[in-house]
Amino acid sequence: MKKITKNIIIGFAIGIFILVSYVIISNYFSNSEPKEIFCPDYDGKQEKCLLHEECKWMPEENICNSVFAVENDEGYNEDEDKEWLVPELEEIEISDTLPNQLCKQIPLSGKPPYNQRYTCLAIVNHDERFCEGVDEEKEKNMCLAYAKKDSSYCKKVKTDEAKHTCYYQLAVSSNDASFCSDIDYSQNEKEQCYYNFMSNLYQLEEYDKIKTEYCNELDTADKNTCLALKEKDVSLCNDNPWCLTHFVQELSFCDEHPEITSCMNDRAKTSKNVSICELLSQPKKDNCIGGYCTHIELDVKICDMIEDIIEKESRYLEVAMNLANGY
Repeated sequence: MKKITKNIIIGFAIGIFILVSYVIISNYFSNSEPKEIFCPDYDGKQEKCLLHEECKWMPEENICNSVFAVENDEGYNEDEDKEWLVPELEEIEISDTLPNQLCKQIPLSGKPPYNQRYTCLAIVNHDERFCEGVDEEKEKNMCLAYAKKDSSYCKKVKTDEAKHTCYYQLAVSSNDASFCSDIDYSQNEKEQCYYNFMSNLYQLEEYDKIKTEYCNELDTADKNTCLALKEKDVSLCNDNPWCLTHFVQELSFCDEHPEITSCMNDRAKTSKNVSICELLSQPKKDNCIGGYCTHIELDVKICDMIEDIIEKESRYLEVAMNLANGY
């Protein structure tokens, strides 16, 4: 019996020795070589690529590659991405304000492209020099429009969607709704620009800046909504759900609203409760959080709750712009 027990103990000890040796050897080999990570599914999909720290975007090839990938047998150069910074733009002397600090954090991934970084700095400082760091022609024209407060650059933008963004962002970044009147290709787009401008001021609680003359640029229904926002008077909405949604309502209000997602966004804002955004699925949740952190609290810590890094970067820019405008 004692002999059997002794053999069992010896066998157990040998087993432990083998297991420990295996773990040590495995750890040695796993740590001696960098973990190889592939990003083949994100070729041609820049936004998805930049969501992952292990992946880098290569715009010339329009592909997503691992940061650990071996290139030309020379290995990965960790300083490679820094070459995308424009030294002369980085050396421009700017004040150490919170808006500039936020711009300098873009891109949040620490990887190119740097278009949003320089557009942000151009807007916050109204300095067109930063637009030289914007590569794409469309985005450069938009950057110049904001920096120089000149709508002629918006006219050079080709697509209607980008044009709308250009005029509206120009109006907001310049604190001047009259830029909306420069929209000459669509009456509906012009009115939407004015409406969004007034809604933006209302959410920022800048009621006194909502001017009757701008409300008069809208059709009857939207004009009444604009006046209701200006006067903070829900009775002026009558039964218009698009007007009523700007005021405090129960969540059940959205059950009958024609656009439930937009309505839920408004419930988070009017109740000053960002947790309501959690009731939405992605990417609607990110958009809801973004609208909250750029209008209700102007706090990038709330923006950091956004999962999509491209969306998060655009919200950093918007917070920086609003803070620079004194909101």
